[in-house]
Amino acid sequence: MEDTPLYGRRVWDPVLRILHWWIAIAVLIQFALGGVILAEDSLGLSEGGEESLVTIHATVGYIFGAGLLARILWLFLAPGSGSWRDVLPHTAAQWGAVTATARHYLRGFRGTAPFYRAHNPLAGLAYAAFLVVGISQVVTGATMFTSSVELGEAWEEIHEIGFWIILAFVILHLAMVALHELTEGRSLVSAMIHGRKHFTAEELEQHPEAQQEEEIR
Repeated sequence: MEDTPLYGRRVWDPVLRILHWWIAIAVLIQFALGGVILAEDSLGLSEGGEESLVTIHATVGYIFGAGLLARILWLFLAPGSGSWRDVLPHTAAQWGAVTATARHYLRGFRGTAPFYRAHNPLAGLAYAAFLVVGISQVVTGATMFTSSVELGEAWEEIHEIGFWIILAFVILHLAMVALHELTEGRSLVSAMIHGRKHFTAEELEQHPEAQQEEEIR
């Protein structure tokens, strides 16, 4: 596909793009802070240093939670690609795309990739799972930070498991984006900055919905 001309169409609205990077940056900061907290015994942090680190971690956690809440609200308010109707597969065509995408992955990205104008329906399921785990992280983290009673190790274990799940999601997400870039060359990363996704002339001809431009808000 490297020699195939591609044509840009606005797919991602500004609110979606802002929230994507808001959440992404917050997650990366939390990984760094959470990693240090998990390794506190090895690092020999003082009690004061540990408390300061936990406070910063909690503050960024609230910022992360605000981004998640805004993204969930945007699922129901967005007019196009930001809507839950585009993220979560719920039609026969979308479930067909889920199956076709899974087969494409199992074939090692060989052949023509299934068409989807905005969200990859299979990835949409992973995004939904990310939102659920992210909410769990915010709830457990905020509860542990604000509670005046001893909650027990179960809360910490749930929070730590969530940490590893989100880390695995981010690694897989980055790997899949890289594979799509290498095999399709659609500039997916920059698309989440300027909002324009790239399609071939054949795709634009066969799929009129690809010509539709997202609303600027």
